[in-house]
Amino acid sequence: MAYTARVFTAPATRVFAALLDPETYPAWLAGAEEIRAVDEHWPRVGSRFHHRVGLGPLTLTDATEVVEVRPPELLVLHARARPIVSAYATFRVVPTTEATFRSAVLDRSERDHGEHAAMLAWYRELVALRRAGGWSDDGDATTARLDGPVLIVERSGGAGALHVHANLSDDFVLVQPAEGHRVALASGGATTGRRDPAAPIPLAPWGVVVTVAGSLA
Repeated sequence: MAYTARVFTAPATRVFAALLDPETYPAWLAGAEEIRAVDEHWPRVGSRFHHRVGLGPLTLTDATEVVEVRPPELLVLHARARPIVSAYATFRVVPTTEATFRSAVLDRSERDHGEHAAMLAWYRELVALRRAGGWSDDGDATTARLDGPVLIVERSGGAGALHVHANLSDDFVLVQPAEGHRVALASGGATTGRRDPAAPIPLAPWGVVVTVAGSLA
């Protein structure tokens, strides 16, 4: 489970109002690229907002559903970006001064869901790597295709070239990195003991590897 907390110099009602506005999510939630639509009866239990999430060339469309809502203190969402992410996010807003309600603490916890837990943990690592400048933003066209059970996302463009291989099966597979590419991030110790950068990379079930052109930034 992941947990974060942040203090805002704003009333709890105002903080909670921002949580109930999905259009604000791309401004403050890592990986939220675009809100595509919001159900008319949002934020009732069972309503959804439809989004595109991801980083760089790896983006997915799906929806997030309200599981529980108690204004202005609790919001529980079931967030999905299948096949990578399925998790329950719990937001709690707590006034720091009961007498004035001029500031509030926002607590956020995330509970990984079922078989997606490992890939969600990897996705968090991907976000951290991107924030640290783990690859260039300079790139051109992005394409996606399936090669058997492996989803391959490729972004061309010199120093910005980046490839993602995701194993969408319950069996181990071997993937071949492109010439001149180096591993930026791999799940499940996929590159442990690997000495030859041109050698195939073993991917565990639901494993992912990101390779970039040249050396890492």
